[in-house]
Amino acid sequence: MKVFTVGQEESYDRGIEEFGAAFQKKGRHEGYAGGFAFASSADASLLIEEMGMKGWAVYELDADLVRDTVPIEGGWWRELLVDSLILRKVTEYDAT
Repeated sequence: MKVFTVGQEESYDRGIEEFGAAFQKKGRHEGYAGGFAFASSADASLLIEEMGMKGWAVYELDADLVRDTVPIEGGWWRELLVDSLILRKVTEYDAT
C-alpha cells in the first residue's frame, strides 16, 4: 500500500533536486514521533487544508502503510516509523 506525507514545499523540492533518490522523510527516532503518513494523497492534502499549512505539499514515499506506519492516538492520520525515500511530489490528489 502506498504511503503519502506532507512537507514544506520549498525545502522538500530543494531536497529532491539536490539529493534525488537519496532524499528521505524522517521516521520515528528518539525525541521525534515520526513524520505524518497517509493512505492517500487526498488525505494528505486534507491535513494541509485543515491545519492551514501554507507552503506545504504532498509527497509519495517508498514505504508500506501497514509495516512502516502506525495510527496516531487522537488523530486520523498515521506516523512514519522508519526513514523512507521520497519518491515524488504529488500534484494530483486521489483516494488511492
